Formats: sequence, C-alpha cells, structure tokens
Amino acid sequence: MHRFAIILGAAALAACSGAEDSGGSAEQAEEVAPAPLAPDGGPFVGTFILIDADGNEFVSVMGADGRFSVENLDGGSSEGDYEVTETGFCIVIDGDEENPRCIVSGEVAEDGSWVNTNPEGEDFTIRRVSAPEDAAPPEEGGE
Repeated sequence: MHRFAIILGAAALAACSGAEDSGGSAEQAEEVAPAPLAPDGGPFVGTFILIDADGNEFVSVMGADGRFSVENLDGGSSEGDYEVTETGFCIVIDGDEENPRCIVSGEVAEDGSWVNTNPEGEDFTIRRVSAPEDAAPPEEGGE
C-alpha cells in the first residue's frame, strides 16, 4: 500500500497546470495550447524529489510523452501514464489500468516546493531536481 501511495504522490507533480479546453478540435488544441506547467512555473516534465510525511525521499521522472516513473521504497520502480484534465492531474499505473487516480497540487512555497495530496489524503512535498534538456532555454553567447 505504501508503494502505491508513493506512486500517487509522484504522479501528481503538476495537478495545478492551468490547462483549459480551448473549445477547438484536438489538432487545433495541440497547435495553440501551451505546454502545461508545474505549480512552480517550470516545465511539467523533468526529475523531481518526493518527500513523504515520514521524510522518505523518492525520485520521479515525468516524460514529455505522458509517461512517468518513480523509484519505490524497495528500490524498484513503477511506471505509468499521466494526463492533465479539467479536474486536475490523473495517472494510470501500468498493470492497474482500470483504476485511474487523480491528485491535487497545492500552491508553490517560497522555496519552490509544493505539496501534492493523493486520494487517500497523504501529502508529499515535491521539489524539482531538473528539467529536460529540450525544455531549457538556449545558452547565450554560443558559437
């Protein structure tokens, strides 16, 4: 059960993305909709540290392809799909496709972290480690 709670916390990295339906076709939405942002204003994708109420730390990687992975307490990892919806951020864990889960993110704190709450009411503090290279701004002064 604790492993599942960690996965839920990991997958909720950007529940407050601010994504809205533009009312157009899916093709139009892809062309004009900006990429969803995490509560800290950074890109939705990247590597994050999750800290549970007991102080345990986990690493989660959120991919631009809608996939995530999270390191579990036992040293293994779990993977699945994530999607930002009108109601928040939802995940589907591989092997548990019939049980989608939605998580809520809180406001960003002064230190850049935020708290995600899973459906069981468990809180995880989220801290960004890195963004993917393609999300980084171009270097200035390059040749």
